[in-house]
Amino acid sequence: MNRFPSAGRLTATVMLASAMALGGAAAAARSAAPVPSGSPSSLSVDGAWVRVSPMVDLPDAGYMVIHNVGTTDTALVGVTTPAARVVELHETAPTSSGGMMMMQPLGSIPVPAGSAVALQPGGYHLMLIDLAAPLAAGTSVDMTLTFQDGTVLTASAMVRSDPPSASPMPMGSASPMPMDPTMPMATPMPMGSAAP
Repeated sequence: MNRFPSAGRLTATVMLASAMALGGAAAAARSAAPVPSGSPSSLSVDGAWVRVSPMVDLPDAGYMVIHNVGTTDTALVGVTTPAARVVELHETAPTSSGGMMMMQPLGSIPVPAGSAVALQPGGYHLMLIDLAAPLAAGTSVDMTLTFQDGTVLTASAMVRSDPPSASPMPMGSASPMPMDPTMPMATPMPMGSAAP
């Protein structure tokens, strides 16, 4: 009598055990993975652009409009791009003494449900720091945006010397500043740096 199972039966048994273990691990991974409350269809980006930057040692500024047609509030928490080593979220806001505008870094930019938020000159914006190469007008910059609810979006931002003439921001949307991109600003900035 043969005490050992045939090679064929042994192989089948090992394969079945492996499949069961892998299936259980996959199910556990699915149950442990965070499920975003938003979805790619509830968040979108349009009008993305960055300023022309002939010098890589100065920070550059990026803008866009983020739409949230969902029913859950979220926030932009991070942006990456191959065009810069670091991208920071910033806001230009009045100082407590009034009169002057100051640029300050933010941990996140809120994107309330059922609204649109403009990242624009004089308000919320992105700062691209340590550029990989100069940014010339007419080219584009790929960006990856990460939101608090787990949604990740990609956007292609046009490199421009001036703001787009027609703003994609709908009337009545959430925006911290007036929409006029030609609004004068008294923002203390180093000479030659991109305006926020």
